[in-house]
Amino acid sequence: MDERPEQAGSRPDGPAPPQSSSSVRPPSRRETRNTRNTANILRILTYLGSQRGPVPAQSIISELGIPRSTAYELLDTLCQYGYAVSLASTHQYSLGTRAFELSSAYSRQKPLTRLGQVLLRNLVDRVGEAAHLAVLQGSDVVYLVEERAPHRPPLVTESGVRLPAHQTASGRAILAWMPRPQVRALYPHATDLPSRVGDRSPSNLRQLTDVLAETKRRGIAVEVEEVTPGLASVVVPVFGQENWPLAALGITFEIPRHPDVDRTSQDLYPHLRRFAGELGRRLGGDAR
Repeated sequence: MDERPEQAGSRPDGPAPPQSSSSVRPPSRRETRNTRNTANILRILTYLGSQRGPVPAQSIISELGIPRSTAYELLDTLCQYGYAVSLASTHQYSLGTRAFELSSAYSRQKPLTRLGQVLLRNLVDRVGEAAHLAVLQGSDVVYLVEERAPHRPPLVTESGVRLPAHQTASGRAILAWMPRPQVRALYPHATDLPSRVGDRSPSNLRQLTDVLAETKRRGIAVEVEEVTPGLASVVVPVFGQENWPLAALGITFEIPRHPDVDRTSQDLYPHLRRFAGELGRRLGGDAR
């Protein structure tokens, strides 16, 4: 259930003009120090994003009314995580690459959702079971679209729901095709991974690595009662450019209606691969 990326609209007259400090809401006096810092970080990002170019720290301080020491502390944090860049030669600041990555992620997910809704409806009509589209965010999966089938039970995979990636077939379908060093980076302390239902999910990085290797070998991710008792899911990745796993397209079915999960998974696989391939092509990916 992915969609084709849309290009963010551009202004005909170039970048947005500088925003006045009055348009950025100051934090309330009731807010705690941590909350104020969080609010001020967002205000700084909003302010930097509204400028035509790099701005001096003093402009940020005076425009937003943030104490000098606090402003520098927050700017240092933003620079440390790549959301801002400090130009040492001019003592100015601008948005960093991570801020642009967030923007591009939104641009990708919006078309994913739009295109995914259409394809999911067709997939559900074809197989008669519920289908969903999800993306990876950190070590979680976020469900973008869910299309329910008639006379089927409601699922937890509604739009906007976030679940740990290692517990879900959607998460494992994406992780299996990612480079191993990146998977390890997502789970730096994965000695005790939680399970949602019983002890069915991988409990540490070693087990997860084995599951991902098997998933890639089979070409499909299967989850049996790890998210919801009585339900199983079968999922394939959606590949973008350079065969990068952009998202996961899956089908969830009731085990009492389909007790042979392996057989059902294999029966659903051709449909999933066809629709995931079509979605990937619409997103500009390579045909697979």
